[in-house]
Amino acid sequence: RQRRAVVNLEDAAAKAIYGSKGGVTPDLAAVEALLTMLRRRLGADGKLYMGYFPSEVRPNNVTRESVALLRRFVTNDDIVIGAQSGSDRVLKAAHRGHTAEQVYEAVALLYEGGFIANVDFIFGLPGEESEDIEKSLAMISRLADMGAKLNVHTFMPLPQTPWATAPYGTIPPGAAEIIRVIALTWEPVTGGSNGIKGIPYPVLF
Repeated sequence: RQRRAVVNLEDAAAKAIYGSKGGVTPDLAAVEALLTMLRRRLGADGKLYMGYFPSEVRPNNVTRESVALLRRFVTNDDIVIGAQSGSDRVLKAAHRGHTAEQVYEAVALLYEGGFIANVDFIFGLPGEESEDIEKSLAMISRLADMGAKLNVHTFMPLPQTPWATAPYGTIPPGAAEIIRVIALTWEPVTGGSNGIKGIPYPVLF
């Protein structure tokens, strides 16, 4: 019977400095201190997850240094990336703080570091047009070729946000069919140093 170590995260947070520079750029030294403390308390066989569902990592924060740091400590082989759109125009309107190109760079760095990228997309974001949808579909296809897992969602307005009163999003039928075809033709790609392989996630509508 496998024993699972349980960590009091509130106590852990109180004893470790974990934050970011200016609220945007991760403080890797602080992250390392947190992970070191958690690993010590969990023990060598304890399960330690970071950058994994239900959280996600910003593409612009994926660097060789951050990937290497996570690989030293975490149990998960998947890292969830919030791409949301393949359109720079939509990303700017959503104040995402990253570009479409940075999504590709993040996926490549994760693959290089022995992780599988699990990439989230949101269709039906406010102001999204047909050209934006085409760019997202092109990104989904390219990321699938790179070996990424893909999750597709529709926009849902959240209270107390700038888009709280925006309508719920939908995926146009044509786009949905293209996504299904990509999912059906997706093939696993051997990962980095630990030889992991990707498995396609269900496409969510």
